[in-house]
Amino acid sequence: DSGVRVSRLKHSFPQRFQQAFGSEMDAFADTLLDNKEWPILAEDCIRVQKVADAARISCATKEVVQVKYDDITSSSSSSASSNL
Repeated sequence: DSGVRVSRLKHSFPQRFQQAFGSEMDAFADTLLDNKEWPILAEDCIRVQKVADAARISCATKEVVQVKYDDITSSSSSSASSNL
């Protein structure tokens, strides 16, 4: 009687992102307590938001939304369109 008895998939946020969450909390504490520089740049947040916007639009329209590399790497904002 061998085989998988427990799902190998991790379904909850803490299970899937435990290490990442711990790293974020450590960085947050270092920033507050030790006056270290926050490791995330505004440009990083903009890039992530552009990808998330494209995913949301793609889901809503059931169409592929192109995200051009130049769009992700530039910090200028663009309006939501089929070519983010």
